Amino acid sequence: MPITLLRLGPIVLCAVLAAASAFAEAGAPAQQRKPTAAEQSSFARFFHRAYPEASGPPSLSATRAAGERRWRVESAPFELAAPRMAGPLCTADVVQFTLDPQWRASAPYQQSWLGARDCASQEGRVRRAAGLADRDVIRLLQRQQNVLARARLLMAGNSYCAKERSSRFFLASILSQDGNKASLEYRSDRPVVLTVDARLSGADYDVWAVRCAYR
Repeated sequence: MPITLLRLGPIVLCAVLAAASAFAEAGAPAQQRKPTAAEQSSFARFFHRAYPEASGPPSLSATRAAGERRWRVESAPFELAAPRMAGPLCTADVVQFTLDPQWRASAPYQQSWLGARDCASQEGRVRRAAGLADRDVIRLLQRQQNVLARARLLMAGNSYCAKERSSRFFLASILSQDGNKASLEYRSDRPVVLTVDARLSGADYDVWAVRCAYR
């Protein structure tokens, strides 16, 4: 038995060190750089061919997850038409463009945000799943900060989420709304995605599950 332990020791140690290194990389912030002149030029040509009447292309960003070799170059969302307003809710149909290895457009999707009097504000935009009722989206946007605060309480008891409890999160997507249940996705300046499952209780939402994943 002692001989077996001695032989396995270095193997186990290497596995532990590799796991620790991977875990550390998973929590490291994504790298960022400015798009190159060649990337910007090729995107401008692509965009002008696709949308010749547009005033100009959306901005580009380049990011790379810790431990990855390849950079992800993508555009900001581009509005296909002017936003429409329903009460306090603004909604726009948008697409994004990714260099992979040629420029490609995503499938159109919707973004929604709360506008005070018009839809001029660009703050608080979130991606919304198809088929969601405007009234549900309005309620979730109005209460999403309360949902996040309650999610942080559950994160303390989740071994994978605990270290991210104090991270700065913002609502990125409303994934689903089914009856009184909803699923929201929060993102951070760190490469972590927080998914929160909540249930409508009275006028607010109770959080019953949280999940953290690194990207």
